[in-house]
Amino acid sequence: MNCLTVESLSCSYKNFRALNHINFSLQGGTFAVLLGANGCGKSTLLRCICGLQRFTGNCFLNGTEIKTLSIRQKAQQISYLEQNSSVSLHLSALEVISMEFFPLLKPFEKVSLSQHQQALDILESLGIAELAHKDFLTLSGGQQQLVLFARTLVRKAPLLILDEPDSALDFENHHLILNSLSHYAHKSQSIVLLCTHNPSVAMQYADQLLLMKKGNLTHSLSLKQSSQCVLEQALQTIFGKVELIVHKNKYILLQGE
Repeated sequence: MNCLTVESLSCSYKNFRALNHINFSLQGGTFAVLLGANGCGKSTLLRCICGLQRFTGNCFLNGTEIKTLSIRQKAQQISYLEQNSSVSLHLSALEVISMEFFPLLKPFEKVSLSQHQQALDILESLGIAELAHKDFLTLSGGQQQLVLFARTLVRKAPLLILDEPDSALDFENHHLILNSLSHYAHKSQSIVLLCTHNPSVAMQYADQLLLMKKGNLTHSLSLKQSSQCVLEQALQTIFGKVELIVHKNKYILLQGE
């Protein structure tokens, strides 16, 4: 089974300590959501896990320390959707998604017909098949975000890391992405780690919450195994006066009075 283990991970920029001895583990089939205020270190943590940022401590994926992997090996094991991901070339949406297969190809090898079909299938599953042959640069911000999200899913990597992939999406597509990630994690037994600024909606789909404050991981909580009271108290340490309610067996976070 897939497993991500982070041990005493710390990161500093000059004299600023961005992350302070972060410890947690995630098992395959888990959809985890990372929450915290702006500037608390969420994006830095994701970049460290991906091997894109120097850090001290250890980060293992399936028993292998990630920072010992080559760039190609990291790309094969981790599918990463960064916060400001951009494509500047005139490529079709299908070509943008197919780029995710490049780490699997040999030199001069082209994307296969079956891989192109996988890309088409992902577009179909997200309800955006009509975008397949449209120029990516002509799409709206929300449509571009959906295409980049599709690219993250297409290769079925053991670890998916997404940094605010839903910031430009409307209500319906916001739920589409979260539901797709939950289904993907459970079906493929991959690990999905998502950073978002919408805790109320994310908690309706997540299996595990990772809460950060000022460079520290304050809580790692299972939504199924933790009581409503414990979850509410943990969230209050991050967001202040909030109230956690249950509606149709789903948690919703509300601003407290």
